[in-house]
Amino acid sequence: MGLREWFHATIVSRAEFPALARELKQKPGQDIIQYGYGPVTAALLREGLLDELRLWVHPITVGGPPRDALLAEVSGEARFRLVDHRVCGSGMVILSYQPA
Repeated sequence: MGLREWFHATIVSRAEFPALARELKQKPGQDIIQYGYGPVTAALLREGLLDELRLWVHPITVGGPPRDALLAEVSGEARFRLVDHRVCGSGMVILSYQPA
């Protein structure tokens, strides 16, 4: 299946993304969820559109190139407050933060 064949998918440029995210947040319906991090997370933080940040901390480390650093594309400072946490049997911890 090609990129343009995804069911209910809309392809937007980085420049268009903040306006589209604002528009989606104003509509009734389900939460908007983004898995992963990178340019999308950076844009949500920069535009003040991030309502909650969930970090899944696994009891293992795996090295990688510096470009894989969590939130590497975020510039400036963002402050959060812990609103929930869950410890899984595997030792993984899920931390839920909201902007402070």
